Parts: sequence; C-alpha cells; structure tokens
Amino acid sequence: MQHFLEKYEKYAAWFFFGLMILCLILMSILGFFNHPLGDDFYYGSIVGKVWQETGNIFQVLATAFSETIKQYYAWQGTYSAMFLMHLIPNVWGDFFYKLYPTVLFICFTGSTFYFTHTILCHVLKASKHLWILVTSLLVLTFTQQVPLCGETFYWYNGSMYYTGFLACTFVFWGLLIKSLDKATVWRTIVLSLLAIFLAGGNYVSLLPTMIILVLFILYYAYLVVLRKAPKGHILISLCLIAFFLFGGFLISAVAPGNAIRQATAMQLSPIRAVLKAIYQNSRYCLYWNGIWSLLFFLFVTPAYLRIIEKSTWKFRYPVLVCGLIFGIYCSSSCPPFYAQNNGGAARVFCLVYYLMILALAMIYFYALGAIYRLLESKKTWKLATASPLKKMLLLQGGLIIVFLLLLLVRPWSASYVKPHAVTALQVLCNGEAAYYEEQYQERLAILEDDSILDVIFAPYDVPESLVNLLYLGDISTDANHDVNKNMATLYGKNSIRIE
Repeated sequence: MQHFLEKYEKYAAWFFFGLMILCLILMSILGFFNHPLGDDFYYGSIVGKVWQETGNIFQVLATAFSETIKQYYAWQGTYSAMFLMHLIPNVWGDFFYKLYPTVLFICFTGSTFYFTHTILCHVLKASKHLWILVTSLLVLTFTQQVPLCGETFYWYNGSMYYTGFLACTFVFWGLLIKSLDKATVWRTIVLSLLAIFLAGGNYVSLLPTMIILVLFILYYAYLVVLRKAPKGHILISLCLIAFFLFGGFLISAVAPGNAIRQATAMQLSPIRAVLKAIYQNSRYCLYWNGIWSLLFFLFVTPAYLRIIEKSTWKFRYPVLVCGLIFGIYCSSSCPPFYAQNNGGAARVFCLVYYLMILALAMIYFYALGAIYRLLESKKTWKLATASPLKKMLLLQGGLIIVFLLLLLVRPWSASYVKPHAVTALQVLCNGEAAYYEEQYQERLAILEDDSILDVIFAPYDVPESLVNLLYLGDISTDANHDVNKNMATLYGKNSIRIE
C-alpha cells in the first residue's frame, strides 16, 4: 500500500495537472470567440470614448475614477469593482476582450494554487506532488462543473466582479495565513493594500474574509492576553489589516448609491438572512455535487491519507472545526439575502459554488484526519488494525454509497453536468463557435462603418450549446435602453437596436 501511495502521489499529480492544463487551454481558446455585452457597454462607453479621442492612458484612468465617484453617489459603493468595471478590455481593442478569459483563467488557477500551497505545504508540510495533485483536482472540479460558465469566466463585467475578486481573496487568505507564522512589515503592507482593494469589491467573498480575520484576531488576543504568548506583533499586524478591511467596507457600505439601489429590492432582517443562507447553501450541497464532485473525492482520498499519515496534526474538535468551516461558507450567501431576499444574480451562484467545493474539501480532509487519529488511538478496534488499502477502499465505497443515496432525492440531471471543456471542444470542432463569431464580426463591420448612424441588427442565431456559455443575452429592441444608448456612444452612432 505504501508503494502504491508513493506511485500515486507522483504520477497522478502530473496526470491531473496535465488534464487541468488541457481543459483550461480548450476553454481559453473558446474565449477568443467571446465579445462584450450588457453592462460592459453601460460602464465602459464613456471611458472607451475618451480613449478613442485622446489615446491618453492617464486621461482614461482619471475618467474611470470620476465615473466611479458618480456611481458611488448614484448606484453602488463598491469602489474598486466600479473602477475596474469602467475599464472593459475592449476599450483598448476587441482582441483584448477575447484575451480576457485566458487572463482570468491564469489568475484564478494561480491564486488557487497559491492558497492551497499555503495550506498544504506551509501548514501541513505536504510534498509538492501532493499539493499539485490536490489543487489540480480542485481546479478541475471548479472549472468543469461550475453552474454558469459564461457568467463566471467569459463576461467581463460579471466575472471580474466575482471570480476576479475571489482570485484576489485566495491570495489574501494565503498571505494572511503565512503572516501568522511571521508577520513581517512587507506582508502587513501588502495585506493592508489588498484589504482596501477587496473591501471595495463584492460582499459575497468579503464577508467570509472578514469572519476569518476576526477569528484570527480573537485567537491571537487569547494567546497574548491569557496565555502570555510572545505573539503581540502578529496581533498588531492583524488589527492593522482589519482596520483597513473594515474601514474600506464602511466606505463601501455607507455609499448614498446603495440606499437608492436597495430601495428597489425587499430586505430581510439579519437573522432571517442568516437562516435563509444556511438553508439555501445546504441545498446547494445537495444539487451542485454531481459525478465530478464524487470523482474529486475518490481521487483525492489517497492524497489526503498520505498527507494525514505524514502530518503531526491532532485534528481535535472535528465537529466544531467542520461546523465553523461550513458556517463561513454559508456566510457567503448572507449579503444577497439581506439586501435582496434572494440568492443574488447568476454569477453570485458561481462564486458560492467555488466556496462550497472548497469548504467540503476542507471538511472532508479534517473529518478524515480526525477518524485516522481516532483509529490510531484505538488499537483494539478491528478497523484500526485493517490494512491501509482496506481503509481507503472502505472510504471510497462509502463515498459511492452516499452519492447513490443522493440520487433518490435529486434528479440525475443535477448529478451529471457535461464538462465545460468538452462543450468547448465540441463547439470549436463543429463550427458553432465560428458561426457565432461570424455574426459578431458582421455587426462589428457595421459599427465601424461611419456612414451608418442608425443601426438595426438582426438578432443572433445562437446554437443551443452556446447559450449560457458565450451567449448571455443581447442588446434591446428599444434604442433608448441604457445599454443600447451607451453602445451607441462608444461607437459614435445615433442609435442602435435589434429587430
């Protein structure tokens, strides 16, 4: 068994890493058939016009800043997100919008690897092969089963606001954990700057971050005050970071525009929002964990056993720790329930999905570690004396039984989702992506024709496989719609609409 785990650790790591790279390449290629829509035009038109007229990058940034201030008073207080929303990639050229998904895949994957490296290698002292194996499986599960791939990776305005900020959050978490071991001045400065940036982003990933930071502060306050541990410099660093995180959140939350926006939605009390979030996120665990989640846990089990076997962790208080992890995950749905009495926009679901997979992966690892340590202490138990191979097969058999039992309470359609990389390969090979791009290029040719001032487009003929992947909607039939008017501004037209 030991020989098997050593071989598995090495060869499975590179196999799944290669599979992850292949899937990401296919999905990145599909991004070159992507194009802007909706709020991309709403937020980017004025900045785009400034770039066309001046070609001055500093003027563009100044305009984005001034527009962010306007939005702060008129609609939304998330200042760093608003600033980025005005800098849509196609401001610099259509090619950059098509390149954007590749950049996001790199940032999201890289930040995931950074965060897991902190946990697995820095904290648990796992080998690099185990780190690569676990993280590759995690990224594959993230990217291939996410509910709405188009919202979370291809549409700039939505994906940057949620997936992009989650990538920054992973970096923040990783660096924060490292600072608990050694709180250097440069780490405190970087974390403080990241805190200011993240505080101006979405609240879905911000609230779990705030909770994690508060828990660290309480723990180190306990060590310093009650246990007299020499950790005062770490506590000061954490408090300084919290000052910037909560200060930035306060600036974002008190924006006059938030009150205007919230007047359009029904709010819940904080207690009801928490209860609804726990209920809804529990349902997500039921309906969002299909065959690919099962395969993730099956393939990650030998790696987990290998890490636990070599680790010196005691895995104490498993019920408390696992409950805390699940609670932090559930907190991600509190902001939309509190503000809107629902789970939020579609792109919010994708962010909650990532946090769900991450939380379940951590809960499974900690529960597995607690069981392993219990068996080590109970030498008289029959299972404790079983071979490592038998223990692993029993665990994997239990996972399969749980999956089969879940089929009794949810439809098969919720258990199997075609991997997004497979869909990308199909539409690239059968010409559907090219057909969709051809229609966009026809529109672009009209938009670049200075002799046509009142533009009427035919609606997109969209292959079904591209719906919710690349196609997330179109402009309005009403030329006076805000998106249509801003698109007309960007391209110098009197009016734009579809038939």
